[in-house]
Amino acid sequence: MNFHTKAFIPLLLGLASLATVHGSLPSTTPTAETLHSRTPFDACHLSITRTDPFTNSSIIGLTPFLNVWGYLSATYRYDPYGRTIAQAGPMAQTNRYRFSSKEYHEPSGLYYYGYRFYSPELQRWLNRDPLGKEEDIPLLISKHNLFGGIVAIGDNWIRAKVVDKVLNNFPDFNFIKAIHPSASLSGNVSVGIGSVVMGGAVINSNTTIGEHCIVNTNSSIDHDCKMEVFSSLAPGVTTGGNVYIGEYSAISLGAKIIHNVVIGKHTVVGAGSTVLKNLPDNCVAYNTPAKIVRNRIAGEKYL
Repeated sequence: MNFHTKAFIPLLLGLASLATVHGSLPSTTPTAETLHSRTPFDACHLSITRTDPFTNSSIIGLTPFLNVWGYLSATYRYDPYGRTIAQAGPMAQTNRYRFSSKEYHEPSGLYYYGYRFYSPELQRWLNRDPLGKEEDIPLLISKHNLFGGIVAIGDNWIRAKVVDKVLNNFPDFNFIKAIHPSASLSGNVSVGIGSVVMGGAVINSNTTIGEHCIVNTNSSIDHDCKMEVFSSLAPGVTTGGNVYIGEYSAISLGAKIIHNVVIGKHTVVGAGSTVLKNLPDNCVAYNTPAKIVRNRIAGEKYL
């Protein structure tokens, strides 16, 4: 079995030593190295990986931890994605800092990386690594020379709340509009700030898209329509001419709305529905033809 040493941190006067060791694997392959202790009982550790002779990539991480007297306190073995293969030693369960030197939350099985969590079982992050929070916007604009931005959140109500937070912390923030190159917009189409028109979308003449709206992939809006602020069309939605969609309303996947229909505010039209007549505010409607199935309150989850 081919082993090679990744790092060795010697004892220094009985004091705990800290180290950061970065793997040399390709960016597409998760590192197999294991944790670098931040706990006082770990004075040194030896990080070893086994190398696959066929792919020349490290596939198992092994880390023994020594206390200040030089005795073994904990040993962990991991697969390349951070799943624990085995652990041993009197401090193995107590120690929280394990794979990749990050804190392990045992009830959830997640590792905490500061701004986000990593799941060894799912082999992925649970969310993207954020640049910062709303209150950090002035600093981020200065640091990264940002021109403007869009709140890219699908839920209309949550998107509006985040926009409000941004404006409260930075009233002069520049919300831009984004129109995909493959989208088709006819003459006299107006698109408000903060709105997104995705690829393959078609917007016909004299249509107004309000601020912070979403016109999703391959959706089609006919002439003289109007979308109010924070409303959205899911992929594949088709509307006839002279359709009005109220603020915060959401038209779901593949739904169709015939001409001259009014959709009230805070209303949700279910996927695949066909809307043949007006719908009031604050309702959920679906089927063909679409029928109201219940009322809904502003901000209620629909995604």
